Formats: sequence, C-alpha cells, structure tokens
Amino acid sequence: MGSRLRSLAVTLFGIVLLGLALPAPATSGPLAARGSGAGWSIGRLVSVWPQPARSEIADHTFLFPDGRGGSLARWNPCQPIRYAVNTSDLPSFGLADLQAALAQVTAATGIRFEYVGTTDFVPSGSPVDSYPAGVDAVVGWVSAAQFPLFASPTEAGYGGAQWVPSTSGGGVITHGYALVSGAAITRGAVGAGFSSGVGEGHLLLHEVGHMMGLGHAANPADVMYPTNTLSSATSYGPGDLAGLRQLSSGGCLQPVG
Repeated sequence: MGSRLRSLAVTLFGIVLLGLALPAPATSGPLAARGSGAGWSIGRLVSVWPQPARSEIADHTFLFPDGRGGSLARWNPCQPIRYAVNTSDLPSFGLADLQAALAQVTAATGIRFEYVGTTDFVPSGSPVDSYPAGVDAVVGWVSAAQFPLFASPTEAGYGGAQWVPSTSGGGVITHGYALVSGAAITRGAVGAGFSSGVGEGHLLLHEVGHMMGLGHAANPADVMYPTNTLSSATSYGPGDLAGLRQLSSGGCLQPVG
C-alpha cells in the first residue's frame, strides 16, 4: 500500500495516515509503528516509511508540503469543515474533549467546524474511501473490528487526510479523519481531558492535527512532537500554531473540476 500511496500523492491526489502507539506490555518485544506514515509512542520515537517532508520552519512539518506546483495542500479556509462523529465506542467524556480540541484548531486557524450528525462510517485510510454525502471529516471512537489497525493493544489513535489539485495551483484537502481506539480508553491507557500528556485531550489534538494536514514536530513543546509523556503539551505549542496558521492562510481554494 505504501508505494501506491506514494505514487498517488505525487500525481493526482494524496493521503497520509499517522497513528499513536501505546507502550507494549512488559512481556512483549519491540513494536513497529502501524500505518502508512509515521507513528508516535509514549516515551519512545517510532517511525516508519515515509516520513513527512520537513517544512521551512524546523518545529513543524506538513503531510502534503508539495501538493501541486510546490504549494501546500490544505483545507479551504473559506468554508466550514463538516464533520460527523462515529460514537461506536464513545466514552462519556469523549464529546467534551473533542469540542475543546476543535476549539483550539478554530482559534489557531479561523476555520470553523460544523457538526452534521453521527455516522457508522469508518475511514480505512484508503484513497478510494467514499465518505457520506455532506461529510468532510469523521472523528470516531471505534473498535478493532471496525478499524483493524487497532487490533494491537498498543494502538490508540490514527489521523489522516486526502487532497486533490486545486484551481489555484496548490492542493485542497477534501476529507480527513481522527480515530480513537475505544479499547485503549476502556483499558485505562488513555484518560479523560487535557490535564495529562497521556490524556484523550492530547490524543485528539494530535490526531486532529494530522487531519488538518500537520505532520510531526521537532520541538518537544509541541503537541505534534512524535513522542509523549505525562508532561507533554496539552495545548498546541509554538510550532503547532505556526503550522496551523500556514495551513489556513493564502485565500480560498476550490478543487479542480
């Protein structure tokens, strides 16, 4: 799948999938990161091919730095992102944490989020995913049966996005997602709120950051840094904010065709 995704990203459209890995049980050996992009884990760096390309600013990266003609692929900042929620494994605190995370994105970018209801749809990370009509993004709490990459007890979240060429010469992100493993919360591996670097707040900020087009950061003060601890950031840091601002600047975008 990796080579196919790389080819599509260079030609017509792109998709990148990034995830969060939890530490392995003490009896387990080293674990590889899952997904087509790069993973992060509590307390250690995990990475797999391909790494997102570095941006000009060292403390953030973009999933699609050269969407078309050397321009970033980003969401159209002139319209809201219509999102649906998959509540299959939703914890009692999940929606409150999600609203707080999306509020941080809106504060940084000016891009609004419009809730359009619940959905049973679970993005697979495939470039041929067919999202429900009227839905640009899906945020969900799902099981391993619904999202097989969560079969490992060390996997807690995944985020990604897709883009197509835009009429302005760059790329426009058309769909994205942020998924949380309901089992990771049930086991207590991920807690509620934003008070801890291993809480759901940090996880949602990280995966929604990928959904918005951010890659991993080089600065440990940023949410998008690829390792985390109890003391990791629970709000977007300077590099995260710089990247989000760049992803929301440059005027309106429309897909080609």
